[in-house]
Amino acid sequence: MSGPLRKYKEWDEEDMQQALKSIKEERKAIYSVAKEYNLPQSTLDDRYHERHSEKVGRPTKLTPEDEEALVKYSMYMATKGFPLTSGVMKALAKEVDALSSKERNQKPRFGGKMPGKRWLMGFRRRHPEISLRSPDSLDRARAAMSNAKIVGDHFLKVGELLEENNLQNRPHQIYNADETGMALDAKKSRVIVPTASKRAPSIRSGGRDHISVMSCVSAAGGVVPPMIVFNKALPSGKFSDGGPPGALYASSESGYINKELFEQWYFKIFLPHCHKERPVLLVLDQHGSHLSLKVLMSAMEEKIVIYGLPPHTSHFTQPLDVTVFSVLKTKWATTLEALQAVDSRFQARKTTFPRIFASVQDQVFNADKIKAGFKKTGIFPFNEDAIDSVWTL
Repeated sequence: MSGPLRKYKEWDEEDMQQALKSIKEERKAIYSVAKEYNLPQSTLDDRYHERHSEKVGRPTKLTPEDEEALVKYSMYMATKGFPLTSGVMKALAKEVDALSSKERNQKPRFGGKMPGKRWLMGFRRRHPEISLRSPDSLDRARAAMSNAKIVGDHFLKVGELLEENNLQNRPHQIYNADETGMALDAKKSRVIVPTASKRAPSIRSGGRDHISVMSCVSAAGGVVPPMIVFNKALPSGKFSDGGPPGALYASSESGYINKELFEQWYFKIFLPHCHKERPVLLVLDQHGSHLSLKVLMSAMEEKIVIYGLPPHTSHFTQPLDVTVFSVLKTKWATTLEALQAVDSRFQARKTTFPRIFASVQDQVFNADKIKAGFKKTGIFPFNEDAIDSVWTL
């Protein structure tokens, strides 16, 4: 009967690197270092004399080039405000594997499945230059108490990005994009009824279908065509007639943007319409749909710097949220009320949404209001004291 099977690789790569460093810098004997770090002497000897062109151990799922690319992507995202969770890292690894395998005309090494915990642990050991961690969970009180530091770090990053990319005086190269939901049955204003009335019945102005709009504006006051996302399916007929010029139409089960739709927006809307001068700064919130390997690879090639706003701060750090979207919602509701006042049978539907939204957008998305959003958030002109102190207490 044979004894227990020997593990293919029982030592740690970090230990191997430390051992090699001890031999080279401290001129210790190989046999003593091998004993000190519990490493196979023959393996350490081979590594020291560079007899192996590759690291000893079980072959990794991803090629060394793919792993280096993944490290590069993760470090890039971390410096731009999008630190990756373990789950996102595994998802990106799956995407890297799929793209790389397709180029090699091979089947994906992960078999089309999500990498597991063991792969992640091995990846982390092989690349000590990065640290993979889940974001800290803060309750509302602690989050509020930390706002001053969060906002301070935010402005430090924004200031560095503007300076590094020479964007301090180039508002036409600074953009903010965000998604907002639009209700066909918008909340009504207060109505006038007889004092004795206990209720104020009113006919609904539209159905309960949910529609969202991905908007994008520049610090110079420019407006990029929107992406309109319908829930479940696109409406039938010529629904886009009279809609915003250049708008992109799509659908998702929820009516909100997802990673695939974000990729469509980036490649079909943002890239063709953003300023041709480079670099370009694109400010986004840290929604999971904005983490796309395809977009990230393109952004790095196109010199588009993607910056993620600190979580739970977009209501006072995002230009669109600060000045445009609140006015947009109000104007949308009053417009539906006005249309129903003219025709009591009026119902806002998917098919009429683009035409009505185009009119509302024209009234709300003006240069002064857009510029005011960038100014109030301190992004442009850059002003770290722009945010009201009520948010940093």
